[in-house]
Amino acid sequence: MKRRNFILGGGALITISGSLTATSAGFADSVSSTSDFRVVPYRANTYDASSFDIEPGTENTESTHSWEMEITTGETIDRIEADYEFDTDRASFDLLTDAEVTVEFYDTSTGNPRFETVSLDAADYTGPTATFDITDDATIDGEARVTIGDAQNGNAGIVNPGSGTYEPTLTFFKSDGDRFRIRATLTTSTGDGVFEISNLSTPSEVPVGDEITITFDVTNTGEGTDTRDVDLNIDGSTEKSTDYTLDPTETTSGSFTYTGQSGDKPDFVAEVAGDTAQQSDPITVTGGWSLSLTKSGNGSIHTWSTPGIDFDEDVDSITIGYPSDVFRKSLNFNESDPTVTIDLTNTNDVTILEETTSNGGHTATWDLADGTEDTSIDGDAEITIDRLRDPKNGGEYQADIEIVGVDGGTITDTISFTL
Repeated sequence: MKRRNFILGGGALITISGSLTATSAGFADSVSSTSDFRVVPYRANTYDASSFDIEPGTENTESTHSWEMEITTGETIDRIEADYEFDTDRASFDLLTDAEVTVEFYDTSTGNPRFETVSLDAADYTGPTATFDITDDATIDGEARVTIGDAQNGNAGIVNPGSGTYEPTLTFFKSDGDRFRIRATLTTSTGDGVFEISNLSTPSEVPVGDEITITFDVTNTGEGTDTRDVDLNIDGSTEKSTDYTLDPTETTSGSFTYTGQSGDKPDFVAEVAGDTAQQSDPITVTGGWSLSLTKSGNGSIHTWSTPGIDFDEDVDSITIGYPSDVFRKSLNFNESDPTVTIDLTNTNDVTILEETTSNGGHTATWDLADGTEDTSIDGDAEITIDRLRDPKNGGEYQADIEIVGVDGGTITDTISFTL
């Protein structure tokens, strides 16, 4: 008579013969025929892993899974079976070989208890399951570690299932035929990166027309490799944007350059923003030009002034320009009408312009007199035009100024003024 062993849900082992007898009639009543007999999934002696780590935890990505568990069996282990079968979303062991799996048992048999690596052979890696056969068996008593994959060092790992939470298991088979199961919770994500900004460094001031460098670090603290924008915001408005591609935990240094503008607030805030942001202390704007108008007859005295711009060359010429649609004839004047002076307060020199060139009535260029000494503008400066005809309508207007040096250097600025 052929006999079969069946393991029931409670872990009890029963023996059933090929034909039913009166002593087993009670069990026979619970099924309709011998074809209904089936092995009940093994659930006895199932324990939770003491720790389970996944790196990286990105869906459909090759990764390393590290199991740790406390076990006190004192018996030899014949093999370990890993089960990552999660219905349709399941992991894959297909890329693995013996070289990418490490099994360690804690050995207390000597005077120096420690983890010992267990030799494996004849391992099988198929789809969502894997079998690790242990060479010559090994005794487990205390703790065990199983590391599957080494993707971080370029070696093959488990291919993670899709985004979600799962319950993988490791089943340990003893040499006497008994077994126990270790389970863990596996969570994978969509793999989005999270870019955090740190170590922001900015200068405390910027001269108008000069360039400053803003430096920072950006770290991907998310679960997956990603490409994301990092923005430079000046007083809340985006000035520049650069994209970075980073792996999980990767950090890189970045920088932005910014040129001080006359339209900047006297103190502005620079912000570097990814998924998180860091703001600077106020950055003080120095230099730049402003224009004030004082009524005089049917026109105004125009005074251009600057607290200082960094222009190391001697000044060769200065050009100003007003809106052509409202200042059509205002700049059609000769050397003496109107009078134009430049006050360089860093040397207390007043430079009289030698030649005036009018360009279409709304721009004019003044060349400095030959032989003028030290006309570099590295301190306060003021340009006064004593009479310009006002347009008929008041409102907000813009004007331009360009300074050209004797060595060809230039600096330009655009300012706003109100009539």
